[in-house]
Amino acid sequence: MSCSMLKDYMQIIKDIVHMEGYHYKRNLLVPTLIYADKYVQKCGPVADMRDAFLLLLISAMVTVKMWEDWGISSGVVEEFVGISRKQLREMERKFLAALDYSLFLSEEEIQQFKERTPDVLDLAVSVF
Repeated sequence: MSCSMLKDYMQIIKDIVHMEGYHYKRNLLVPTLIYADKYVQKCGPVADMRDAFLLLLISAMVTVKMWEDWGISSGVVEEFVGISRKQLREMERKFLAALDYSLFLSEEEIQQFKERTPDVLDLAVSVF
């Protein structure tokens, strides 16, 4: 996935969250990217750009559930993205299973990711 696509996808995710009346905060970006990266490391690269967007979207939804007191409505995502709630739940289950349902991130893990992907983080942060 190109850096410009990542930026566009993160903007769309921010827009979906905004439709919910919330703000996708900058502190959620790194966990979202780390979880997506872990998924790719375990399952391999995604097939196409749509799958890349869906991976980031599911990662963002899981991140919000883990780190915030609110969640992203699957109804809004269904309407905005055109994927049924049933499909979203199934994608989330597969995503979490690939991560072994382990969402804890150590400071060391976060730092290693930041050091390994500085360009990606800089570009994605520019969305904020």
